[in-house]
Amino acid sequence: LGNYKSTNQDIDFGIQKIEEVALRAISPSINDPNTAMLGVRNMAVIMSEINDYCTGTKYFYDQQQNLRLILDERNYEDMLYSSFYKILNFSRNQISVFSAILEAIVIMTEKRDRKSKNILIEFSHYVIGGFNLEILHGKDKYFLNLKLSKIAEHLNMDPKQLLLS
Repeated sequence: LGNYKSTNQDIDFGIQKIEEVALRAISPSINDPNTAMLGVRNMAVIMSEINDYCTGTKYFYDQQQNLRLILDERNYEDMLYSSFYKILNFSRNQISVFSAILEAIVIMTEKRDRKSKNILIEFSHYVIGGFNLEILHGKDKYFLNLKLSKIAEHLNMDPKQLLLS
């Protein structure tokens, strides 16, 4: 608890700052996809680490078992969506950023547990559905499908469920 938000006290705040940098980087006035890609990768590392800590509501009791504090944490699915949806929305036509988001999912699926498997499968479908696939050429699809194959492998699913045609 404190007077000001900080990344030490509020993980959402840190993710939000990285997201803001990535969003500014993909804005037409700046157009710096490398910075956006780095931000997406950094967010993925954070999201893969915090998965174990997103447990929902926590109750804290004193020594006499009197309820003293209720901490209503966001769940992993909400944090995952809120961390990436703006970047996905503003980069629907930027293959490099789309590729970085898929790479982010690869990072997150490497360290996943059973409880997050379905969340990551659903999020993968959301990301694929949110990109303008009509702009992709054959080589683009080939390299993106390599990442999608890794995601499918990490999630123990049939790659055909994710691959781009």
